[in-house]
Amino acid sequence: MLFLKRKLKKFLYTRAVRSFMSASSVELQTQSEQKAIAAFDAAYQRSPPYRAHLQKTGFQNTPIRNIEDFKKYVPVSTKDMIYGNTSWISKHLPLEPSPSFLLSSGSSGIFSFGIHSQHHINQQTEFLNALFSHYFHILDQKTLIINCLGQAVRLPALDAAIIETGPRTDALLYILEKLSPQFEQTILVGDNYFVKNSLEDGLNRGIPLSRLCLQLILGGVYLPETLRTYLAELLNNKTYNGLILSSMGISEFGLNLFVETPETITLRQWAEKNPVLSQKIFGDAAPFTPMFFNYFPQAFYIEEVHGEIVITNLNTQALLPLIRYNAGDKGRSIPYEDLKHVDLGEIDMATLRPPFKSPLVLIYGKNEYVETPNKIKIYPQQVQKGLYEHIGTASLTTGYFRLNTNNGMSLQIQLKQGIQPNEAVTQQFRQAILQNINVDIPLILYPYHLFPYGMGLDYERKFKYL
Repeated sequence: MLFLKRKLKKFLYTRAVRSFMSASSVELQTQSEQKAIAAFDAAYQRSPPYRAHLQKTGFQNTPIRNIEDFKKYVPVSTKDMIYGNTSWISKHLPLEPSPSFLLSSGSSGIFSFGIHSQHHINQQTEFLNALFSHYFHILDQKTLIINCLGQAVRLPALDAAIIETGPRTDALLYILEKLSPQFEQTILVGDNYFVKNSLEDGLNRGIPLSRLCLQLILGGVYLPETLRTYLAELLNNKTYNGLILSSMGISEFGLNLFVETPETITLRQWAEKNPVLSQKIFGDAAPFTPMFFNYFPQAFYIEEVHGEIVITNLNTQALLPLIRYNAGDKGRSIPYEDLKHVDLGEIDMATLRPPFKSPLVLIYGKNEYVETPNKIKIYPQQVQKGLYEHIGTASLTTGYFRLNTNNGMSLQIQLKQGIQPNEAVTQQFRQAILQNINVDIPLILYPYHLFPYGMGLDYERKFKYL
């Protein structure tokens, strides 16, 4: 009976994924635009807090008949507008059935949250199960999923064994050593830095990571390709055939708003190696390569407004309607049709196009940088790429650093426990980082416990680089 149930699930998931892939880009975009208008209408009719928000922005009750009206008249909202005053919750939020809250990291200085009904959670669970079945074959292989996410973020009930550890290295290494060998594959979900540092500790403990068939789903911060390559080296120093994917969630919308696929990774890696052609496709040259993501237009309508990504939740039953919400991430939205007509000469663009025909979303992240006296901008993403440029230096740092502008500019890097700074190590880091930031600034390496921005690593909060 259990076998038949899994066969049925696999059939349904496969059919769902195929339907996602077979939908044309024009059809997807049209449906998403229509749903965006319906989501606005539902929010206006059903949500007193949203109507109050519209009044504050000066909205004149203009009829929204098409997507042009939607973009012209519906105001863009921001985190402080929605979450600056939360007194509306007690007045308008239904107590039955009990809603579920997903809290943000608060790294921007303002906490935000998503409010999800059980029906919405069930839909998200089925969606994630379909993706996990497609990319990780969890219905065909005995799979263990280890959730190392912080902030008490729990994974939904997926079709695999799940163990929740939070960002605890000792717990993770125990599981990798004792439980993972009993499964055909292990999927590790966690913060980039926690995963990197924990895997290094595991290797130092003698855990044979290359025998565990480890797959990684990372998130929370920018993932440079140098770190992806380094992690693959940690998992198998010869050939790593597993997946190392990044997923971008925004607590207001859920854990999986934007997702990498093997195809978007290949396209990103190609763009990084071919900056001239990349500029031809994706626009002005950037100081660092953005993340390349797919998303599902059936659930979200995505716009690019003044170089920032604006999101509309298309769920007309949403407990907290978020219409044209700007979470503060710089980015671009590239129509799928634009990718179809690119001529790359000898390179077959068809092999680089994602299978899901949604617009390709490029995420640069928050607009954070420091500026030298000569007006040269240095971005944290440039430093992140340099940290993992060479295997010899990647293993020496926790990944935490600070671009300090007090009393002159300097780059301060935290070393791992037991590593002491010396001139040779400093020069290794300088060489790796300078080729990415193209400006010479003082570099200071700190022993682990002497790093001035915390006595130890706290994976419950995002690192602050500025």
